[in-house]
Amino acid sequence: MTTGESSVVIDDMDVKEEAGAATNQVSEDDHPQYLPQPADLGFCLLHDMDQNQVLMWLRRQCSAGSYGYVVTPNIDHVQRLYTLSQQSSLVKLYRGAALSLCDSRILQKLLAVTGHKAPAVVTGSGLTAQMFESFLTPRDNIVIIGGSDRLISRLREMYPQLQIAHRNPTMGFINKPDEIESLVAFCHDARSDFIFLAVGSPQQELLAERLGNVLERGTALCIGASLHFIVGEEQRAPAWMQNLSCEWLYRLLVNPRRLAGRYFSNFCHLWPLAKRLRQVSRADQAAV
Repeated sequence: MTTGESSVVIDDMDVKEEAGAATNQVSEDDHPQYLPQPADLGFCLLHDMDQNQVLMWLRRQCSAGSYGYVVTPNIDHVQRLYTLSQQSSLVKLYRGAALSLCDSRILQKLLAVTGHKAPAVVTGSGLTAQMFESFLTPRDNIVIIGGSDRLISRLREMYPQLQIAHRNPTMGFINKPDEIESLVAFCHDARSDFIFLAVGSPQQELLAERLGNVLERGTALCIGASLHFIVGEEQRAPAWMQNLSCEWLYRLLVNPRRLAGRYFSNFCHLWPLAKRLRQVSRADQAAV
């Protein structure tokens, strides 16, 4: 599947898509014995965990022999979610994740100024990069759904020690029941430990939820375009721009035609989103 846009209808609305070796960086003391109580924004949950804690949770999740999926909401995802009811399919997908991580420094700051405890930022691209660099081992059964054959070939060249199974679905696969069934069977037959879903949102979240109907173990991670950063097909913003919460500006300058409309829409929703987050914060404080 290409990285271009596609459209999926959810609740009558169109949504455009858009550790073994790691233990030298992760210690038992860094990881809580259980997931921390997530912040409940109504339309999604957010767990406050740093990247090392997430890696330890992923390894324990693998050992536990149960299935779950990980989402990393950013400001674009939240824009889609906050106007929907908790009964909408898209909101249920995000709230149903085993782990939900803040993937946006802008969202982090918005939460802070609206009275919420700002969670740690764990980006999908940063988490995926560390997993391939120092977390995944030759014993892990790794499945990647999405990405071109050339991208996967490059990834296998970079990490020849890893066992990577790959399937690239066709455009619009999420609306093709037979192809969904084939992808689920592929992940099941591979006895997946970690499944990287690189097919864009909300397709990857939909697929992650459907995998849970069949798989009894393994963790699916909704990673978007993260693999493109790993193999060098796309570049992340310099660290100083990331620290200033300006990675969006870097991406806009690199790809204005694709991102200008999306970012303008995000900007227009910031104020009503802030009002909604403030309402949630006040309701939480009143309930205490």
